[in-house]
Amino acid sequence: MGREKKLTIKYYLQFIIATVTWTVFDCARTNYFVCKNHYASSRIRQTFYVTRRILCPVYCGRNKWCRAVTVLKETSDQYKCDLHDGIYGLGCESFPHVETLDIRMIFKNDSATVPLDNTCYHGGTLVPTSNECACPPGFTGVQCERYVYDCKEAKETGMPGSGLVSVLMQPQNSNYAFEALCNFNVGYDIIMTRRVEPDKPSFIRTFDQYKYPFGFDEVIWMGLEGLHAVTSQPGHTFHIQTYCHTVDGAHFSVYYDDFSIASETQKYAMSNSGIRFDPGNENSDGLGSGASAVPFCTYDQPCANLPTGEDGGWWFLSSKAQYAMTNSKSTPLWLIRGTDTGCQYVSIQLIRNT
Repeated sequence: MGREKKLTIKYYLQFIIATVTWTVFDCARTNYFVCKNHYASSRIRQTFYVTRRILCPVYCGRNKWCRAVTVLKETSDQYKCDLHDGIYGLGCESFPHVETLDIRMIFKNDSATVPLDNTCYHGGTLVPTSNECACPPGFTGVQCERYVYDCKEAKETGMPGSGLVSVLMQPQNSNYAFEALCNFNVGYDIIMTRRVEPDKPSFIRTFDQYKYPFGFDEVIWMGLEGLHAVTSQPGHTFHIQTYCHTVDGAHFSVYYDDFSIASETQKYAMSNSGIRFDPGNENSDGLGSGASAVPFCTYDQPCANLPTGEDGGWWFLSSKAQYAMTNSKSTPLWLIRGTDTGCQYVSIQLIRNT
């Protein structure tokens, strides 16, 4: 074959590749919508590693079951693509936001509805002997038509996993579905975690930013809207565990009963009926035992000048403002046995009683 013919074929192939690449890119822009700095850790069905970001939605588009893809830039020439199933009708506010990573979620922008097969939704299978639907992990209901209500139901319905597991949930009587972190060792919903280290996501945010999930790794916030939805489920009561891993390496927990969060119109006000603690841990109330309708306050919607612009949002009581777990101190404080104690790691977990 002559040199000119080889060059002609080479340039023709380059033209075809360029045309296909542009077509794929244009298709991706048209048929997908992007949530920059959002990600999902739940419902991951496949993972790929590619050299170009645009290839992630291409992989998703090849699979009918793929509903969204999380794209993380790991290095200058490598992207991680997590392909997600079972996500219908959800948007950016349902998934955590993080500004410290080059990450984004890309959703299929179509009018597809939840698939129904043999009277079962979401890929559930009909059991002939009982004429009931066997649901895939994370879904439940007579026809597998809904996400689990909370972490406890996820564990009770046999969702696999141990330790910390991300779960898509939609609390009872709520229109809001969202991703939350669960402690599957005990079936707890995690409201927040915070490890004091440099380069972690900040808690200094606006009221609107606190409404929805944010954070990554060991800095997590569940979101006020989700917290309200979970604690408002009819027929259930909840308590919380506040936990401090002190700078000296000790572990300490106290509990608040009948914990609830009101709606946005009531500024996500917090109430509880009282504190519980192990013998010897008296005088360890950093939140407010028996608090009633304490509003959530942020620097852009403060309450009695709390918080300042240098601190995160919280349910502030004037006598306990220094114990806000979201403050900007290098070491958060908690009241332990009457002494202000520095915490290297703090968390709040929500437990459904019934």
